[in-house]
Amino acid sequence: MKLIAPFGKIVIVGNRGSIDINPRLAMQKECDILATALWNAPKDEYKQSIHGVIGMLTSGALHPIIGTTLPLHKASQGFEQLEKGIGNGKLVLIID
Repeated sequence: MKLIAPFGKIVIVGNRGSIDINPRLAMQKECDILATALWNAPKDEYKQSIHGVIGMLTSGALHPIIGTTLPLHKASQGFEQLEKGIGNGKLVLIID
């Protein structure tokens, strides 16, 4: 909050835990805080966003970071890593 520019925007797209926001600092900066979850989008916007992501992946404009790759039968191990906050990047499950 101390780093945001006056009238800036904070967009929360995903997280792994809680954060504390000081409302006094938000008021001093007169900033906007927006949290979004894809599952709340209307169906047509959801489909549009999926097609947009596929297009960016296909064109090479989007480069996801793969942290852990596991076979499907080790999915529980992957979920344990996510729960503990271990790793960096996306968890990918491989289906044989």
